[in-house]
Amino acid sequence: PHVLAFVERWASRGAGGWPLRLVLRAIRLNRELRLPWWGPFYPVRRLLDAMPCVELEIVGEPVVRREPPPWPTGARRG
Repeated sequence: PHVLAFVERWASRGAGGWPLRLVLRAIRLNRELRLPWWGPFYPVRRLLDAMPCVELEIVGEPVVRREPPPWPTGARRG
C-alpha cells in the first residue's frame, strides 16, 4: 500500500504519463476484487480454458487439386 501511494503521488505530478496511470488503475481494481497478482488476465485465462482443443490428423500423401479449394464452412461467398 505504501509503495502504491508513493507511485500514485509521483504519477499525479505528471511523471509517467497515461501508461503508468492505466497500470495503477489495473492494480487498484485487482486489489479491490481481491484477485491474485495475475487478476487482470483472469477473464482471458477462463476464456482460453473454455475453448475446445482441436487436433488435425493428416492422412495420406499430398495431392495437387485441379479445381479450386472448397469454401470453408460458414464463410460468405463472393
